Amino acid sequence: MSLIDEMNAALSLLYSNNRRLVETILTKEFGGARGAGGLSEVEAQQVWVKPRFRVSQAAELMNIHPQTLRQYDRMGLVVPGRTGGGGRRYSLRDLARLHQVQTLSQGEGVNLEGVRRIMALQRLSLIHISEPTRLLSI
Repeated sequence: MSLIDEMNAALSLLYSNNRRLVETILTKEFGGARGAGGLSEVEAQQVWVKPRFRVSQAAELMNIHPQTLRQYDRMGLVVPGRTGGGGRRYSLRDLARLHQVQTLSQGEGVNLEGVRRIMALQRLSLIHISEPTRLLSI
């Protein structure tokens, strides 16, 4: 799946939870409701990783309690960017990861330690593709 496809999937998920906020993002970042399709790969990457949502906004978008987000941060499941004052700011990529954590934990019944291990294996497989020799030292 390309980055732009992943972004559009994340925006679709968020749209179902909070239509007004996503329309604002689409207008501000993409110039309208066409989604990420009109962006270059570099522009898409910048939008995908830009920290923009406070804890309360991310919690509302994902329909979860703000303390759950803080717990995921402490566990290292989803680590958002930080402001100069230490406040958490979630990017679209972080929200996609939150969705993955929620799907695994609530939808599939995997405990949070299991989710952490699954996500670590996913990162490891990405490393394996780009840096095959790194696995030999693990």
